[in-house]
Amino acid sequence: FTQRLTSIDIMSRSLGHLRTTQTHFLRLYAAVLRCHRILPNQQMKIMGNQFARSEFESHWPTNNLSDDQLRSFFVEWTKYLNTIVTQAKDQMTLAQNNQTSNLSFGHDLEMNSVQGMSQQQLEKIAEFGENLNILNRNNLDGFNETNQ
Repeated sequence: FTQRLTSIDIMSRSLGHLRTTQTHFLRLYAAVLRCHRILPNQQMKIMGNQFARSEFESHWPTNNLSDDQLRSFFVEWTKYLNTIVTQAKDQMTLAQNNQTSNLSFGHDLEMNSVQGMSQQQLEKIAEFGENLNILNRNNLDGFNETNQ
């Protein structure tokens, strides 16, 4: 009986950890989507939401991931969230002081991050980069027409 109770107790703790992890996962996803509301234009919001959705869906359910993969996922998306929030705060501070800003959102990937990516991740990043180039070209097209 004592050994059976121990097995049930361990299983219960394990299920509790899984529920907590899944709740944290969903809350992080919701926070990222909410954060995208502050991006400067609709195209960036849509692209950010599509990329986040793709990444979060490909990592769900969380019980299919190793602890290291899950930890890395949480760390990287939390860093992303902190970067966007910090940059938005900087933009708001400049706006309150009636200063124009040339701040952009996001930052370049670090080489050691890219070197640790799988082929699938690299392909996804390349696709995302191409979408950014298209977005930038579309924005510049309107700018060039009005300023020529």
